[in-house]
Amino acid sequence: MSELSGNGSMVFLQTEEDENSELALSVLTQAMQEMGVVAIVRRVYNRATAPRLGVLAPEFDDEGGLVLSYVDLPFAEDRRELQFAPLIDPRRPASTDQLGAVDDLIDAMDLEVQSADEEGKVAFLVNPEEEMNPLYQFLYQALTEKALNPNSKVPSVPYRLLRNLNPPSVLLEQAAPVLTRIRQVFPLEEVELRVSKRTGEKVFGAREEKEEEPVKKMMKMDEEEEQEVKATYVGSINPVQDFNYLLSHSVTTGASIEVTGLQMEQVIERMLASAFGTDLNSKIVNCLKAYREACKDRKKAEQYNNYIRSLVVKVGERLRQDIIDAELGLLRAVEVFGGEAEDVADAFLQDLVGGKNKKALAEEEEEDVMDLI
Repeated sequence: MSELSGNGSMVFLQTEEDENSELALSVLTQAMQEMGVVAIVRRVYNRATAPRLGVLAPEFDDEGGLVLSYVDLPFAEDRRELQFAPLIDPRRPASTDQLGAVDDLIDAMDLEVQSADEEGKVAFLVNPEEEMNPLYQFLYQALTEKALNPNSKVPSVPYRLLRNLNPPSVLLEQAAPVLTRIRQVFPLEEVELRVSKRTGEKVFGAREEKEEEPVKKMMKMDEEEEQEVKATYVGSINPVQDFNYLLSHSVTTGASIEVTGLQMEQVIERMLASAFGTDLNSKIVNCLKAYREACKDRKKAEQYNNYIRSLVVKVGERLRQDIIDAELGLLRAVEVFGGEAEDVADAFLQDLVGGKNKKALAEEEEEDVMDLI
């Protein structure tokens, strides 16, 4: 069970000074431990907070007591499938001698040593669990020195800390013949880097070629360069393309709908405040379409609905009409889980139309007053 999901792990305890609560929790935890099961639960603090899905599992604490620990369960969009390069190059697989040499090196550097007593206990040349990290030791010493003497220089690394970075001499003696073998089976080769120059002949082709060939080559190069462009955030030039790219490549970019949606909202706010006025309305509408569709696909109705409610307060009459025409109202419950009810969504659109009509009536009344004058 991963303890890195959500905002951390928690431990559920019984109600203070309540014997019934203590007995019930103890019986439940013991039963789950004996049956080898966990509980899928929903956690919510109050009516104003969003519920979270999690798992309760019995675990032993440091004192040996049995407790119920809670960890948030990840959703599909929270998963990160990281791709790492293979340790062994498939084009140049390791030979049997190379693999055997590495195995012998691991055996020669083993820190465990069988003791000579009758009990056969395992001793360690160096026990990593009992040794302090030299890096942190020097860091704390340097911080202490600067705190006591602010004008002094950072002290040099003590010799005893540098000595702890070296392996024990016994290991070096054991590994010496194996290291010699490693150098033999893994010879170093000098590789000459070839830098390809981008000449006019390579780009446009030779002079004797047809005129269509250079054009095709340039189009192909432009397509390749365009494919190599990867967005790292939602920009103001192509916000919809950046937004869709980040979410569709969330495994490699690590983008989430929460963070990417916030970037899209910031882009929309900048376009609303732009000096070009209504010239950017169509671009804002396209951004809202992409944002609404993404929240719908990822079941984040509350995120979009909260933003569209705050947005319509800031926009003018023309953009309100564009939002109505593009059907960018609230996400409904029939569209996505967690969406608004039909009557609430309809009331939101009616308020948009009503706000527009009130403003038009006010302008007409002002014109009538001016005509009377």
